[in-house]
Amino acid sequence: MNLPPFQYEPLPDGSIRLLKVQEDVSGGHIRGELITEEFTNDLQFYALSYVWGSATCSHAIACNGSNFPVTENLHEALFALSPVLNTNQLPIWIDAICINQRDYDEKAREVQRMDEIYRKAKLVLVWLGPEDKDSNLAMRHIEEFAKILPGIERPPHWRDLATYDLPSKDDPVWPAIGHLYRRNWFGRLWTFQEAVLATQLRVYCGRESVEWELLALVGSELNRTQLFCLAIRSTEIAATQDGFRAVADVSWAKRFRKLVGDDLARLEAKLDPESVEGVAYSQDHAHVPFASLLQVSQDRLCADIRDRVYGMMSLTSEEFRRHIPISYSRGLRQLYIDTGKACMEQDRSLTYLQMVAGKPRSDDLPSWCSNLSHAIVEILPFDVYLRAGHLMEEGRTRKASIKIVPDEDYIEIIGFRADRVASVVPPGGSFRTGPMMDREKRRHAWLQKCHQLAESTQHLRPDADLTLDHVYAITANTISRVRDGEALRLSLQDNMLYIESQSKGLFAEELYRSPKERMQLFTDTTDQLYRSCSGRSYFTTTSGRVGLGPPEVLAGDIIVVFYGTRPAFLLRERGAGEAFEFVGDAFVHGFMELSRTPKSDIGEDEVFRII
Repeated sequence: MNLPPFQYEPLPDGSIRLLKVQEDVSGGHIRGELITEEFTNDLQFYALSYVWGSATCSHAIACNGSNFPVTENLHEALFALSPVLNTNQLPIWIDAICINQRDYDEKAREVQRMDEIYRKAKLVLVWLGPEDKDSNLAMRHIEEFAKILPGIERPPHWRDLATYDLPSKDDPVWPAIGHLYRRNWFGRLWTFQEAVLATQLRVYCGRESVEWELLALVGSELNRTQLFCLAIRSTEIAATQDGFRAVADVSWAKRFRKLVGDDLARLEAKLDPESVEGVAYSQDHAHVPFASLLQVSQDRLCADIRDRVYGMMSLTSEEFRRHIPISYSRGLRQLYIDTGKACMEQDRSLTYLQMVAGKPRSDDLPSWCSNLSHAIVEILPFDVYLRAGHLMEEGRTRKASIKIVPDEDYIEIIGFRADRVASVVPPGGSFRTGPMMDREKRRHAWLQKCHQLAESTQHLRPDADLTLDHVYAITANTISRVRDGEALRLSLQDNMLYIESQSKGLFAEELYRSPKERMQLFTDTTDQLYRSCSGRSYFTTTSGRVGLGPPEVLAGDIIVVFYGTRPAFLLRERGAGEAFEFVGDAFVHGFMELSRTPKSDIGEDEVFRII
């Protein structure tokens, strides 16, 4: 198009730019009008959630009689969605067009009100990309799968698929589904925030579309029934392409916000205070604690590394945002330190400390500060119901007593020494990624070493049931609800049989024909083995206990419990013990519920200075 380049006019306060896509899309050209409207509650508009793709603007649209360069993916989205936009005659908000990306001050202001934009949009259009790899086939099966999968009680054998009216294992719909849930949209950071904030979403892929709720339900159910294995086969699925996990993360955040927004007062009135601990709440709507959002953001891709923080700000409270003003000229070191301090001030259960280990440490950062520049962490945080440091005072859980000095890099936390690491089995690598046979061989060998190490401590605790302690440790106590020792031993045997069979490329068919209760326990244990042990070290203590820790753990590290926190933690003495280096979070069987921890194992209260 032989048109002059587009020039932005300043955006007045309280206004928003919106794009009207016009009907003339003939000849491969898109024409639009960029309008400025007062951003009121009555304003009707759509918003687009998409992946920028290549930074190169290889296409252009005609906008206000000028040439506006856009990326290939946005160009394809506008063509595919133009019938929807023209039929409903509503303008659309698109970040690459409606924000002057070269004006950093405007960009910072607009990022701060992303929550308003996506919450107030009448509909958020999710653009997964053009038709490819049988995506039409996959999209057309989403509604059908959404009806069938919730009725399947336990993972079916592939020979039983027809019983549930599901396609055979060789049907092309399975790999089509796998490719659909590996679209780049699922791995981007900004799209997570946009999906969580949206009141209503519809997902488009090529010319096909489906309601978000159905796409999320199918992703969740494929994961629960383990049928996602048919979709991905034995191929590796990167964390940044795992749509099955991504839809679960979005659903979790949406449920959290709705639960807190609708029911916090009722919960506080009727339930134990621990039920709502860690919730950040404002009168207008609910917000997820920022440390939990950072755990989600570190697995997602973004062009500017600062967006690991800024890209989640719209999901947290106004009070928290005041601690972290958005500025793209800010240095990374100070941003990471300020973010860590703000997280620990907001959430005194210190969830933030669970995301420090398992990634490259920077000499430029304090040991307690998470290196947010590292994109993916193999180890996952322990589940939230642990109560290692929970002490009730006046009917409420005692909060962590932490001293944070604004201009200093150290922090001080009150707790006690519980034990010391004696021996360590290093991580067996990733149990969640890579070819199945390879990872199961690693897992089988690693679990055998762990069991042997656990047995070597029998003389330290002759009355202990080491097999049960071992099962509780490698599942991080997530199946502690099961009190039947024989059932747990059998479950461990089932898992070792399953892992050994998988490592040889065989199928342990007898497990899938076992009684429902045994199969459910096997499934629970398997899921938690993957979740709890992947990338972690296994260790014994000087008192004969067993546990899981980060890959950095060494013999001699101190196991401490901080009051008000969920897991235990590992510290390493510096110098004469006047200061400590933070190692990471830990699960140590026997120390995970303070009210049940023997008094003989609770040391004197100390102030731990962590540098």
